Amino acid sequence: MTSPTSTAIGAESQPLAETWSDHWPAAKLLGRATLWAFSPALIVLCLAGILLTEAGRTLLAQPATTTDVEAPRLLARPPLPWHAPVEADLPASDPDLAFAPWSTLDWAQAAHRYRGPFCRTFQWLIAPWQSLSERPSLSLAWRHWLAGLWTIAIWSWCGGAATRYAGVRLANVAACSTRTSVVDALVKWPSSFAAPAGALTVTAITFGMFVLLGSLMQFEVALLLVGLGWIAILALGAFGLALAGGSVFGWPLMTAASAIEGSDAFDQLGRGYSYLYQRPLHLAVYLALLIPLGLAGEWTSWGVADGAMSLTHAALERIEPLGDAASTATEVELESASHAKEVHVGWAGQAGMAAIRFWNRFFDWLAASYAAAFFWSSTAAIYLLLRRLVDGVDIEELC
Repeated sequence: MTSPTSTAIGAESQPLAETWSDHWPAAKLLGRATLWAFSPALIVLCLAGILLTEAGRTLLAQPATTTDVEAPRLLARPPLPWHAPVEADLPASDPDLAFAPWSTLDWAQAAHRYRGPFCRTFQWLIAPWQSLSERPSLSLAWRHWLAGLWTIAIWSWCGGAATRYAGVRLANVAACSTRTSVVDALVKWPSSFAAPAGALTVTAITFGMFVLLGSLMQFEVALLLVGLGWIAILALGAFGLALAGGSVFGWPLMTAASAIEGSDAFDQLGRGYSYLYQRPLHLAVYLALLIPLGLAGEWTSWGVADGAMSLTHAALERIEPLGDAASTATEVELESASHAKEVHVGWAGQAGMAAIRFWNRFFDWLAASYAAAFFWSSTAAIYLLLRRLVDGVDIEELC
């Protein structure tokens, strides 16, 4: 028999749960996006996108976007709490800052270290456009531009598929398979690519006008005319800045609009720019929530990967003659280890060791790809939240 006290407690707890769900829909949905980012389908999709992006950037001679040929920056191991702190590439202007307790440099390094997978993935995605801000030569700027378009082309497909896959599950509607998401993103690819690429092309034309004006200002008559109309040029500069900001920062929302709702290029542009500039404070709150959620998810991903490999290596250490060296050492170390133990490693053994090293690296890459999976899963959640907030459309009606 249910006691009156337990009935009263149950009656009180349900309104509390409803109140929590009503007041914290963003935290609830972003938390679910963090969990859905662990989906193997999302991780594999994002790993394919990362490898394709880095392959294109390498062919376009984009050294600024990779740390080395074999380990793209996004696939490199991030700073983890159970490892020694990694010094950030932030030089101190004052030598005393390095010894002051929690100086400006310390705060900057902490922000760099704990910026989370969402910010790190976004920084990696826009790396070619960041390179353009350094005023490179014309030939190098052209390669950066092509690398940026290549990035958009790849993630309009891979990111669109990942966003569709996550968005359908976050909306609690009928689940769609990985194959369906990939095919659907491929069908929508032309409009998904055209929206951000077109906006960035208009941005480039706008800033190209400033380059032309700078060349004409070498003549006094042109300088006089430019001076008289300087207020119009300043207005054009503000327009170009707003256009560039919306193109770069609103691009993931444009991809989400195409993937989740099948919007055409014009709708994608309208929603990307309007959501970015109409709700900047909401976006800032979502980003603040995503930093700890992303760090928790990423540390869990790397903890599982490190634990699995450590357990495997501990078992291999008991296998003679080469032990754990077969799974971790380089070819030079393996050769020296085999000579030290007077064991000859033939072609079959070397092929096996190479396969082990490859799968170790692939396992690391899967763990690292959680960052991109989290980015696109969170982008789907943010789009669903903004769609309801700005346009009043229920989440269940979108997918």
